[in-house]
Amino acid sequence: MDKKEIMKLLSYMNTYYSDRFKFPREKKTKTKMVIETWHEFLQDYDYELVKVATKKLMTAKEWPPTPGEVIQEINKLLSEDNTTWEEAYHKTMKLIALHGVQYGRGKIKENLTDKEIKAAEMMGGFVYMGHKITDRNRDFAMNRYKEIWEKLTQREEEFDKLPPSQRKDIEKLAGKFKGTKQIQIEGEVEDE
Repeated sequence: MDKKEIMKLLSYMNTYYSDRFKFPREKKTKTKMVIETWHEFLQDYDYELVKVATKKLMTAKEWPPTPGEVIQEINKLLSEDNTTWEEAYHKTMKLIALHGVQYGRGKIKENLTDKEIKAAEMMGGFVYMGHKITDRNRDFAMNRYKEIWEKLTQREEEFDKLPPSQRKDIEKLAGKFKGTKQIQIEGEVEDE
């Protein structure tokens, strides 16, 4: 979106919300700041997509949405992955049983999403899931997988709240730390 489209969107919201949203502001500097702020957060999105998300929020909210709420709504509109933790767990276990963990890792990974692979890795890996989960500890393993899945989902949701430009900055920063030693909770460096 460019700044003209931001102004158009803000004017539209002003008309809809009348007394609850003032645009343009009384002072030019405040008007510029509002435009700059909205532009900074929404510049990476297509105007039509932002407009649809904003209209959807406007029909549901008594007060004007924030740029962050618009981004969340955009992500909901674009999100296609509604896999539950149970579906992901059972899918992973079926693939492990079908392909085996010794020579089938490539096939297993081909059929899983990045999130499903990450959840399996956090469980201890495909070998752990294939050999260590038994009838006796299945409930414990499923509860652990559920916790992991919910944490990954929460991380994704928090990450998705950010504008794309900030996501790129975070990914770039995280890339600098890949392959470094992990510091344990106790504060000791793990031996390699």
